[in-house]
Amino acid sequence: MGTYKSKGLQQNVFEQEQLDESPPEVQPKTRSPMPDLWKLNILRGKREDELKNEAMPIARRRCKKKVTKFIECEREWGKYWTVFECQEEYQNMNECFQREVEIETDKLRRDMNRHEEWWWKVLYDEQGEIGQQAQWQNEWWLTLFINRLHKKYFE
Repeated sequence: MGTYKSKGLQQNVFEQEQLDESPPEVQPKTRSPMPDLWKLNILRGKREDELKNEAMPIARRRCKKKVTKFIECEREWGKYWTVFECQEEYQNMNECFQREVEIETDKLRRDMNRHEEWWWKVLYDEQGEIGQQAQWQNEWWLTLFINRLHKKYFE
């Protein structure tokens, strides 16, 4: 198995300067790659993991205020009572991480200078999703089940 280039990024968030959080009006323009061919899914999944691993340290720096609030709450209440007393701080921190990782991963996906492969350029460009990726709708297990029943009994 190969190794991820981004696994070598070991960063201590508290020693680095803090970044401001992204403004609320910033929305990601891309989603994870669609599943269409299993061989390409392996390559795209590996690339997606690398991008998320590179986006996480930036997200940690952007969410430093919320993390320190959670840590202060944990110190105040102790490890056991943190579960009961610090839920709001944890939710804020978790939502911040999810949002910032999505935004940073979106920026990395749209950086065409670093993605030279044809199987990536078929899905994304600088403006966002293109081709089948833009038309693709997320599939839910219930939708797949209903579609299969419909094809079997009604077509």
